[in-house]
Amino acid sequence: MGSGNVFLDKLQVLLSKGYFPKELPPPFITEDFGKYARELLAIWAANGPLKPGHAKHQRVWEISETEPELYSTPKAKNERRQLHITNPVPQLLLASVMTKNWATISRWLDRQRFSFSRTMISSKSNRAIEEPDFKSNAVHKQLIRATYDVEVKSDVLRFYPSIYTHSVPWAAYGKERVKKNRKKYNDSLGDRIDVILRKCNRGQSVGIPIGPDTSRIVADILSGYIDSRLMLRTGLQRGAADRLQDDWVIGTETVGDAERLLSALRTTYLEVGLEIHGGKTSVIGIVDNVGTPWVHTLQVAARIGPELSGIALQNFCEVALDLQKQNPVDRPLRYALSLIQGSEIKVPDASYLQSFLMRALMVDPRNIDLVSALLINMRHEGRTIHESLITKRLTSIIKGGLERGEHYEVAWAIFLMKGLALPLQLGAQAALLAKIESPAICLLILDMSSRGLAPEAPIRDWERRVKAVSADGPDWLLAYEGVRHGWLADITGAIRADPMLKPFFDRNIVFYDDKRNVPTTKKAVRTRRARSKRLTTAMLWRIITSKYI
Repeated sequence: MGSGNVFLDKLQVLLSKGYFPKELPPPFITEDFGKYARELLAIWAANGPLKPGHAKHQRVWEISETEPELYSTPKAKNERRQLHITNPVPQLLLASVMTKNWATISRWLDRQRFSFSRTMISSKSNRAIEEPDFKSNAVHKQLIRATYDVEVKSDVLRFYPSIYTHSVPWAAYGKERVKKNRKKYNDSLGDRIDVILRKCNRGQSVGIPIGPDTSRIVADILSGYIDSRLMLRTGLQRGAADRLQDDWVIGTETVGDAERLLSALRTTYLEVGLEIHGGKTSVIGIVDNVGTPWVHTLQVAARIGPELSGIALQNFCEVALDLQKQNPVDRPLRYALSLIQGSEIKVPDASYLQSFLMRALMVDPRNIDLVSALLINMRHEGRTIHESLITKRLTSIIKGGLERGEHYEVAWAIFLMKGLALPLQLGAQAALLAKIESPAICLLILDMSSRGLAPEAPIRDWERRVKAVSADGPDWLLAYEGVRHGWLADITGAIRADPMLKPFFDRNIVFYDDKRNVPTTKKAVRTRRARSKRLTTAMLWRIITSKYI
């Protein structure tokens, strides 16, 4: 909401910081792609794969339907979420259309009334669109609970996977208006976004890619429509509700009011083809809401003793493990790991802490990125690493993950083994490597192989796989980076000659940087604290100016 710095190159930022899913390990980057975005657009328009369309004013490009790479990540209670690494051609085109028309899109985003998070392109954070402001959201929910007697909680059932792409113009211009005069809105901005979204995702009109920040923008356009319609339908006041993306908390005076609001919320989402999640919807008295007591428990445990070390550290870690088991949906372990990351790890504590981190992965694998950062920094700081313990646990994660398609856990486990210089040896299960569907995981193994750490890498199998690669398919990343690094041979020369990939080779555009690592502990803590300070300042300003209460 709001265009930010007028000198900011929004297209470059959106593609440099908001293209690949943030859940990928650090080597996967898109800075060069953002830097050369306009050149690539011009070259692709001149030489393919972009061709002028036949819509009025030639504002639509004819591009092929593409298949994204699927990247499975863990959620709570054994649930999974499929992220997408989209094809660069429709992704660049979508980002270009959005940034060229950012003033219009900002007006659509300004319809959001119940969210503390601002949807704006910025170079100040790790992502092009700042991640949701959980701290402000928590404070606002407490204000609601202090004001009202009854609380409505709800969220949308499979939000991104259920978004109907045709609903984008509905949200932009009004559903009834578009349906009554479809021809008028053909080739409109909303219609163009709808078309390109489908090109990113195998032509599907149900579901949008999860991972790129362009999808966050689309989701927030729809949320703005929902907010404005709900406010119009019910008269709901801004300070009485908080929406964190699709998660709602609404305060009311009576249960009857709550039921009426819930019915209106359900009806409003159905207008755009979305349903609220019955299993996560409730009406409860404020006095019965116990909140998240584990936060207080961990904070108390962290303050026992003069510093977080020795017996105090061990007690804290055991409490964190128990709390995670008791609260599988929440993230007490991640909170505990962030507190450990912010404290100095003493030499005598290193052995216990490594054992704890391996146990933490068994309890909640969602934290393998933070575990990786802690262990790699321990090695960097000269701590002795228990290689046999860590190798056994990570190898087990990789074997099981390859069989079950758990891409996130496998990718980070391989990255961590590389960071600790631990060899990957799967023995009898090495045949699983040739069957890996994820190009991202293949690249991580090729990187390991180039360092002599993955002798079982099926390089010949992968060379045959990309020999006649289709730039519209998900293997473009493996083909390009495998050949660029010299890890795979371009047997027929088709990869370097491909109209989409050739401009990448000509500019040595990097999508996989084999030297990129996790940030140092000091930098990670400094970045986290700076973001917290920035968001806290914004939150206090909104409260002071009474925009939300």
